[in-house]
Amino acid sequence: MKHIFAAVLSMLCAFVSAAPQLPASLKTEPDGTFTFNGIAFEITVSNARWQAFANKDWQERDGKSGKAGVDLRGFVLPEAGSGRGEITETVTPLENGSIAFRSTLNMQEPCQLNRVSGSFTLPVGKCAVSVDGKEIAIPEKQNGSPRLYLGHPKTVRLRGIGAEELVVKLQTCDYVMIQDNRKYGSNSIAVFFVFRTGKTGFSKSELILNLSVEPVASHPVALEPFINRAFSGRAGGTLPVWTLQGEDASLSMFRETEVNPLGICFAVSPRGAAAVGGKERGGVPASMTIPVSMKRPVRALNLFHTSAWTPPDEFGEVRIQFSDGSGKAFPVSGLRDCGNWVGPRPLPNAAIAWTGMRSDSMLGVYCSTFPFPAGKNPVSVTFHTNSSQVIWLILGMTFTEGEIFFPAQESSVKIVAGKEWFPLEFRNSTRPGSPLDFSGLLDAPAGKYGAAVPAPDGTLRFRNAPEKRLRLFGTNFCNTMNFPAHEVADSVVRQIARNGYNAVRFHHHDDGLVDPASADSVTLNKENLDRLDYLFAAFKKQGIYIVTDLYASRRFRSGDNLPYRNAKGAFQSDPRARENWKAFVRAWLTHRNPYTGLTWAEDPALVMVNLINEDDPLWDWNTEPAVRDRHIQLFAEWKKKNGCSSAKADTGDRDFIRFLFELKRGELAELTAFVKEELKLQANVTSINWHQKKIFTLLREKFDVTDDHYYHDHRVDVRIKGRTVNGHHQLAGIATGLDLPAVLTTSRIPGKPFFVTEYNHCRPNRFRAETGPVMGAYPALQDWTGIFRFCYSHNVLLYMKNRNAFSCFESVADPVMQLSDRITAAMFLRGDVRPAEEGYSFAVSENILTTGEPLEFPEPFTKLGLLVRTGSHRKGMSLPEGMREFSEANLSGAVSALWQESLSGRRAVSSTGEITADFVGRQMTVCTPRSESFTGTGDAVTGGILSVRRMDTFGTVAALSLDGDGLRESRKILLLHLTDTANSGDTFFDPDCRIVDDYGSLPLLVRRGSAEVELALDGPVKVTALSADGDELGAVRVENNRFRVATDLFKGGVMAYCITR
Repeated sequence: MKHIFAAVLSMLCAFVSAAPQLPASLKTEPDGTFTFNGIAFEITVSNARWQAFANKDWQERDGKSGKAGVDLRGFVLPEAGSGRGEITETVTPLENGSIAFRSTLNMQEPCQLNRVSGSFTLPVGKCAVSVDGKEIAIPEKQNGSPRLYLGHPKTVRLRGIGAEELVVKLQTCDYVMIQDNRKYGSNSIAVFFVFRTGKTGFSKSELILNLSVEPVASHPVALEPFINRAFSGRAGGTLPVWTLQGEDASLSMFRETEVNPLGICFAVSPRGAAAVGGKERGGVPASMTIPVSMKRPVRALNLFHTSAWTPPDEFGEVRIQFSDGSGKAFPVSGLRDCGNWVGPRPLPNAAIAWTGMRSDSMLGVYCSTFPFPAGKNPVSVTFHTNSSQVIWLILGMTFTEGEIFFPAQESSVKIVAGKEWFPLEFRNSTRPGSPLDFSGLLDAPAGKYGAAVPAPDGTLRFRNAPEKRLRLFGTNFCNTMNFPAHEVADSVVRQIARNGYNAVRFHHHDDGLVDPASADSVTLNKENLDRLDYLFAAFKKQGIYIVTDLYASRRFRSGDNLPYRNAKGAFQSDPRARENWKAFVRAWLTHRNPYTGLTWAEDPALVMVNLINEDDPLWDWNTEPAVRDRHIQLFAEWKKKNGCSSAKADTGDRDFIRFLFELKRGELAELTAFVKEELKLQANVTSINWHQKKIFTLLREKFDVTDDHYYHDHRVDVRIKGRTVNGHHQLAGIATGLDLPAVLTTSRIPGKPFFVTEYNHCRPNRFRAETGPVMGAYPALQDWTGIFRFCYSHNVLLYMKNRNAFSCFESVADPVMQLSDRITAAMFLRGDVRPAEEGYSFAVSENILTTGEPLEFPEPFTKLGLLVRTGSHRKGMSLPEGMREFSEANLSGAVSALWQESLSGRRAVSSTGEITADFVGRQMTVCTPRSESFTGTGDAVTGGILSVRRMDTFGTVAALSLDGDGLRESRKILLLHLTDTANSGDTFFDPDCRIVDDYGSLPLLVRRGSAEVELALDGPVKVTALSADGDELGAVRVENNRFRVATDLFKGGVMAYCITR
């Protein structure tokens, strides 16, 4: 019997699943209206005064509306006192793919009505209408009679956005009228299908139509013979890779061979794109002509394309040649027809047709259309660039038999106080001794135990106290923030300490250290040097260690007698540039700081120096013509010496990569020897702190410590309305696999201390409240040595005058960032999250460039970094205790099971059991004896004392012990509830807040959000709400250790609470 029941149930399920559905592009609403690709449909009943009653006005509406169709009934009352009318509507998908539409109106008694109709409204300029095969001409400007058509057709075709048409066949209909609504102030065209009435007038009327969705035929053109740029080294074989910026900067995640944006069919070569470009790009032609042959009449050329180094104006043209000898040229503009592949945004003639995620940003390919007159037969298409900098990459080309219309530009958004946002008070001045004062984590003065040196276990230990470990949590000071007046320095140092930072990185300071009156770039600015010296000494006294770069952004000057602007590429290719570097570093590091009595080179408070910030040889060789020419010259000599005559100056060519890395290895060895041997530098030395390829492991292993950088939702340049503005993807890290910090885990060399001197979850990303637990828990799990948020500020005035932040990086005016860092300080710096016992390191062959082995770490290995300690090493290197060479066979049974679960995309649970990331539910929990947190929305139990219910806005709730005891025993706990903050008047060009128009002004706003919190503690607790600076705002009502947290609970906003018992 059970078997019979199961069989019947199976058949019923199959029957239900096979029931016809409405097409995806036809979207119904609960009131019976529907839309089709930007075309809106509704039923209207117009009384004698032309007062219209539409679907939304139906009374006593009953029935259903959804993907299975519409079946509704209701009542309308078009004339007071004349009785009401029953109105019905059915939209039924049929087995043959068409749709049966029927609507009736039955008045209780006859009444005077002007019209009952089912009407389609189409946007002017984004639509086409044809009647019985003849296209209706829509004038550029409305003039004269608004009536464009009146008659009794058999078929009407409506085309809106994309390559689909709604075909309407009349069955029961009085007549059709097409009207230009611009006459009445609406930028639209209306197509009225008028109900047929009975002999008794408007007592009964009916409309019956048959609808179907048909594609506008596409005719793809094969580009295979013209492919000259590969999506990746894997896909393209010997072809140059994408934009010649390395595999990291490629379209390696693109796998499709056919794409259908807006219903337009494009065939894509699996190898790559056909590219044209300017002379600065090298290796691609400025023009390319592709022959075509069409067997049917076509009306538009459509491109699936993208670009890099995209100018903000016209950069090329598409020219279509026709069989009659005529041609049509279309100028192509970076503001209209094709945007940049990084940080895509829709343009008037460039819909975003495909998106993918690179580790640090969103990537995009666009769809554009170029219509031409009917009756023209294209025979060739020519692509031409007139910009020296652009590379234009055509992935697909297709002709369509009808003109294609794109979506209208998205509307802008301005953030103001109201339903979603609440005014937030923030002085950026933590009250001393308050629960937000984390200065007790510091051990002053910095350097009192002597220099910090690497230990065999991969930690930093003090030379004079090797039993003590140094772990650093810090922030970055940039530009003028490095040169405050002495009294300002004292103030900012105290605030940095209260934030819980025990380290600061001086960054982008080197150009400010150059004497502005000097013709060269190596003579020091005495005033700024004095200010930096004082700041160093003040930090040291407070217990805050320093790391810095020996080169970040210092610009060459005429007196340097060097032909370059970009120094990084020059350092690796020109010994004259390296001598310039040495002269500057010598003058700076051997200078004696009058406030410490030590030179910078001998001061133990200086823990680490980076030789050159973000020095990726695969990137730096091609940053400007002079640098590129220098590398081409050296490469020609290298090819002769090494017998590689066929090698190309392209980062997809393994021989060229070998050449670049030989240059880089020599440069780094020379600079390291200089600072260690000549200058006697005590600080640890590193470099190569950007990107995560396997081959970087072979360079990083030479240093005392290793360092890397990574960002979530880093800004990209977007050109819009004549301006370059910041663009962001607005995705949560938890929703995208926690690339920050997973990809960084491969850069650690086992046995060497590992730093991340730049990371951030950049504003205005609305999910950045996840940063605290993410960057507190995982670096602690990995047992890293130091992490540094980028940045505190670029401008000292932001600190001095408490101005609003105008950058995506700065935490100085962002309470979400600063309070998130209290979580990080507890979990990482204090060590609340314990390191994983097991570790696995990926072995990199010394011959990787000649074996054909992929240069990227496999993604499954990076995901392992969310579970256990990971890193990479030169194959054959001995590994420290607790670290094993990675292979699936080497994984312990428990770790293997956790790894397989994480690879499923469901969740990642650390081997310690303290960290759980639920990728499906978009939640994350951390549970340790002294700190717990929940990130996401909804309900969660961390497994310790903290339970959260009904969290209505994405954010983080964290409980941190403040007295050093475990949370269950602690008498004083800080509870943080973080959502999102913004400036008043933050304005975006799009409704998703991805493209920044204006950063607004004070006052700050906090996103409204609330949750119910329960603490599983013995005895009652007292809960006091705190301001973002630690001031007490008032008591919170508590029942059975349950209480409500809300960012709008008190005037001035609430994101922190002190819990005592």
